[in-house]
Amino acid sequence: MAATVDAPAAEPVLTESMVEEEQKLSEEAEKREEQRVLSQLEQKALARETCLEQLKKLLRASNMYSQFLIKRIEKQNAKQAAKEQQQKQLHGAGCKKPQDASSAEPQEEVHSQPSPVNSQHAVDLPEGQPSLFTGGVMRPYQIEGYKWLKVLFENGVNGILADEMGLGKTIQVIALVAALVDSGLPGPYLVVAPLSTLPNWVGELQRFTPSLKVVLYHGPQEERYQMVPHRIRSATVVVTSYEVAIRDRSRLAPIDWLLLVVDEAHRLKNFKCRLVRELSQYRVHNRILLTGTPLQNSLTELWALLHFLIPEIFHDLEAYFLFLLSTRAGGLGINLTGADTVVLYDSDWNPQCDLQAMDRCHRIGQTRPVVVYRLVTRGTVEQRMLQMAGAKRRLEKLIMQKGLSPGHQCAVPVPVC
Repeated sequence: MAATVDAPAAEPVLTESMVEEEQKLSEEAEKREEQRVLSQLEQKALARETCLEQLKKLLRASNMYSQFLIKRIEKQNAKQAAKEQQQKQLHGAGCKKPQDASSAEPQEEVHSQPSPVNSQHAVDLPEGQPSLFTGGVMRPYQIEGYKWLKVLFENGVNGILADEMGLGKTIQVIALVAALVDSGLPGPYLVVAPLSTLPNWVGELQRFTPSLKVVLYHGPQEERYQMVPHRIRSATVVVTSYEVAIRDRSRLAPIDWLLLVVDEAHRLKNFKCRLVRELSQYRVHNRILLTGTPLQNSLTELWALLHFLIPEIFHDLEAYFLFLLSTRAGGLGINLTGADTVVLYDSDWNPQCDLQAMDRCHRIGQTRPVVVYRLVTRGTVEQRMLQMAGAKRRLEKLIMQKGLSPGHQCAVPVPVC
């Protein structure tokens, strides 16, 4: 019986085309890797240049502010020296023995009867209150707020005064205008407010700064148009409403306004509204928003206000994203690699819950450094919770991460709270 032997199976052949294809794929992978590395380097260089430009801008602003302060100090010192010199001359003239009684008597009257206005200001006005603000006495926190607004103006920075209702936001703005006028900046200044608050603005300006020329820009169209060439351009402060500012933008926008004040600025919370578009076309050096509620419903509203003030920074709404959720919900089954900042507002008794919430951002695909903020009130139960969570973390490290089981005796003391 003859035995049959099967022929060996043909082995796969490594053809030249396969080698070329493999080499081609390898070269393409190397090129993609080189492009990725170059792209990362370009992004880093661009980020470095952006940071450098921002730093240079900040340094220039700081230099301008320091030079401004130096000039102000030198000016004040010169005024003080001139005042002291004048007082010395008057004192020396008063000490001389008079040759003629008729000529000496008027000189004695000159310095024995000071101006009642100046003496009243010296007694009543607190330190830091503008000299043109004569209708009342500002509270200390109002003086601090007005000084903050003045610093913003001197540095060319726009801002939001978000004091609560009844704390005197109007007073602080009036004090700012009085200080700027006193420093040689006569205006004009534009106040845009709701129609119901226009009488209050005009009344407060006339009451606290009677020396300033205030114009209420409102009324029929013919009267408003007649006011522009004469009264508006010679006024110190112009007060108008939202609707008039929108309707008469073509006449008011070309005026070189020194300061634009928007009262009840939460009216601008919709960045697509017409008021925002029209006011953005006004020629103004600085903008101040007054609102007690800059954030009412969502962060989009706050972004809209910041976009109106600093459009070169807050130009893209998509770049500012916030995901609000509880710590436990944030620690379950979601990836948030698009976020790079975690704020723990309500800490958990179990530290692993907080770690799970943090790790949502520490996932594959994250391209930016992750920053975690934990908000804790000192001297409350939150501080105690944080201490106990730290003790639990140390216990976990000693037992789990070192490979010890609960049956082993641990030689390292573990604090138990």
